[in-house]
Amino acid sequence: MGKFVKYSSIFLVVVFAALFAAPFFMDVDDYRHDIVKIIEDKTGRDVDIKGMKISLFPWVGVQLDDVRMGNAQGFEQKDFVFAKYIDVQLALLPLLSGEVSIKRFVLDSPKILLQRKTNGESNWQDLEQRFASIDAKKDAEPEVKQDDSPNALLAGLSANNIHLQNGDFTWIDGDQTLHISQLDLEVNGIYLDKPIPLHLSGQLDDSAFQLQAKVGPIGSLESIDPLKIPLQAELSLDGMRLQQLAVLVPSMAAFKNERLSLDVKFEQHPDGLKRSLGSISLQTKQQWKMSWILDMPSLDLLKVHEFSIHVDQKEIAMLTADVKDLLKNPSYEARLKVEGLKRDYLSRWLPVLEDMYQGHPKPWSEVELAMFVSGDRKHVELRDMQLLLDKELVQFSGQALLNQKIPSLKLRVSADQLHLDPWLPAEKKKEAKKVNADEKKEPAKEPDLRFLSQFNVNADVQIKQINVKSLDFKHIQVKATLKKGVLNVNPFNFDFSGGHIQQKFQLNANRFPATWSEKLQLKRVQIKPLLVLAADSSMLSGLMQMETSVHATGLTPEKMMPSLNGQGHFVLRDGEVEGFDIGAVLSTLSPSKGENKTHFSQLSGSYKIHKGVMSNNDLFMASPLFRLSAHGVVNLVKKTMDYYAKPKLVASTTGQGAVQGANTGMVIPLRIHGSLSDPKIDLNVNLKDILSAPSTLKKLKIPAVQKLIDPKVGKQADDIRKSINQLIPNF
Repeated sequence: MGKFVKYSSIFLVVVFAALFAAPFFMDVDDYRHDIVKIIEDKTGRDVDIKGMKISLFPWVGVQLDDVRMGNAQGFEQKDFVFAKYIDVQLALLPLLSGEVSIKRFVLDSPKILLQRKTNGESNWQDLEQRFASIDAKKDAEPEVKQDDSPNALLAGLSANNIHLQNGDFTWIDGDQTLHISQLDLEVNGIYLDKPIPLHLSGQLDDSAFQLQAKVGPIGSLESIDPLKIPLQAELSLDGMRLQQLAVLVPSMAAFKNERLSLDVKFEQHPDGLKRSLGSISLQTKQQWKMSWILDMPSLDLLKVHEFSIHVDQKEIAMLTADVKDLLKNPSYEARLKVEGLKRDYLSRWLPVLEDMYQGHPKPWSEVELAMFVSGDRKHVELRDMQLLLDKELVQFSGQALLNQKIPSLKLRVSADQLHLDPWLPAEKKKEAKKVNADEKKEPAKEPDLRFLSQFNVNADVQIKQINVKSLDFKHIQVKATLKKGVLNVNPFNFDFSGGHIQQKFQLNANRFPATWSEKLQLKRVQIKPLLVLAADSSMLSGLMQMETSVHATGLTPEKMMPSLNGQGHFVLRDGEVEGFDIGAVLSTLSPSKGENKTHFSQLSGSYKIHKGVMSNNDLFMASPLFRLSAHGVVNLVKKTMDYYAKPKLVASTTGQGAVQGANTGMVIPLRIHGSLSDPKIDLNVNLKDILSAPSTLKKLKIPAVQKLIDPKVGKQADDIRKSINQLIPNF
């Protein structure tokens, strides 16, 4: 036994001495040239290794100096890959037993250049083609069974130190460039039974980034579960310019000075629990920040303990949520709260708000939102959404069914009182513009609503009161359904201006242009406020009763008016018409100047509309001084009117609605015509009309007429005609 130990020791000493001395007697250049030739044959690229050193004891080591691989043809840069030196040292004794123990691996100052031209040509595609052909040859060769699985390769792998230092990576895509410098990667102590520390750092453009991690212990490779390997990692990135990412995301080129920062932590526990917390900050004109705390107790469950959004260090939104059954049928419950957002504060990063409300006498102050939502792949349910508009509450609830051929949405809205004036944009002052007679105003574009056939909607709105432009709308009720491209609003009811308005509306969006029909009923509504709100017109006032039914094709005036058809009737009481005074015309027998008003106790009639032209044959107006019957047309396409009226003067003006003197009155025919915005009124009389009721003329006490019928003056027809010509030229 002693001799065996003695001779064995002598043998080992001789072997180690030979290994130590071998590099001094070997021609290293022979190996260096062989290595270069093998790489060139495989890649088709020029390869150069300036120096090479080999050691066999106390470790097996190779050091390569100034290693270069040339770039592809047609590219300006000389090198595709460069390294100042590569130093690999393997422990000798473990190699004898088939294990790989890396004593040290150092890659110093590596530089890699990846480039793709605007025509799509890249400096790596030739390598892809070569390696693809090599793989094809291997696939054609007989299969040799060998255990080259990752587990087998890693089972005997250990390392004391792996270090990539002072690395440089450049990615050029067209005219966009991404550059990473000062890249440093270090791994100390790679052992399966111990935690493996990792450090990565570098510069992305002018921004520093850093990754610290600890992985393991990994344990036995035979029973390894990657989802339960202990892991701790922390990533930080300080102020990277978003424009630098344009090489990966072209839309990022639009960002000039915006910067992104990261601070992310991640943990994975042996029991499978995963946790992440961190933040992402975006520096624009304002400072945006998103932060979170997430847990995954298992692959089927995600808990969002906190997901918040801050702007300029002010929290504006907070989300908490649970997501279950992630792998098969994910379902979720989430709560979102948006804190009170001041309009002045929001204007800092939404300048359009400042423009919208500049000059507003009393704009809105703040908005808040809170909601609870749940659902899965088949449906979404909005259980309680509360929207506060300057502390005025609007509540929403509903659900969406997504597992149908046509998605279905149900929505309910309710509120007590809403003041909308603060939310309307400020009215801009209208500047006078020179009108060019040759300049034609382009018609509004007809909307295409055929996409509505892709949805089913059922909406129910209940609001007690809305105030807008000093007008009150009360007891508002709207029920709307959209099914198979047909929208029905029935009913649309509300109290307004002392009365009640009820509307039924149908829109067929299955064709272009869309067709629609409407039935409208007004009960004892003061019409003037409604006209001011709807048409910015105050021409007519009074207490309105009306029923109308119309239908048309198209939604723009240019398309809708020529196809408008329908009918209706109305009664308007105790009102007035602005723009002309029929009573003054009758009293003075001269045309109206359109500056006065005509008061009436009743205005009524019925009408029919055909292709945008409304005809009316029974218009009646009762006034203290006259009774008027009229007929005519209103052309809604051309926005003109042409009415013939027969007002009958009343001998007595006592009491509105007094009709006892109508039979003794005189008829003075009028014509009301011209544009709807500026109608004209003309006399349409003859001598027979004037002389038909001399007693009435006398009672009216019109000075000029009384002079004509005075017995002392005489009643010769020629004199009368001559005198009337003074009143009515060209009679």
